[in-house]
Amino acid sequence: MEVDEEEEEIFPFFRPVLADENEFRAVIGPAGGDRGFASISDGLTAWGIAWYLNDLLIPVVEMRRGQTYKFLVSGGNDPSSSSEFHPFYLTDSNSGGYNQLNGTQQAAVRVFGGVEILNQT
Repeated sequence: MEVDEEEEEIFPFFRPVLADENEFRAVIGPAGGDRGFASISDGLTAWGIAWYLNDLLIPVVEMRRGQTYKFLVSGGNDPSSSSEFHPFYLTDSNSGGYNQLNGTQQAAVRVFGGVEILNQT
């Protein structure tokens, strides 16, 4: 006899908003399990790691034109190893995961700045 078990609904962690801040420390940390990156980003795969800005898991960053911002980024430097390299970039996407999108999806995202790999050998 099979028992129909109800799936427990998973609620994402609260996604904080960083406003009125001009300096950010970006580091890689754990993706937060079922309630972390995957839930916050509408199901994108996190590969076990995600960005933390000022000790907060993938917060929304509000920025204003004409302001100067400083980002101190520690994301690894080995593009051949996904666990040791995680590009940092700023976009208008609510869910992130730009590198995981296909070409059509990427075309719909505006990239404002970040890491660009010019030569991978």
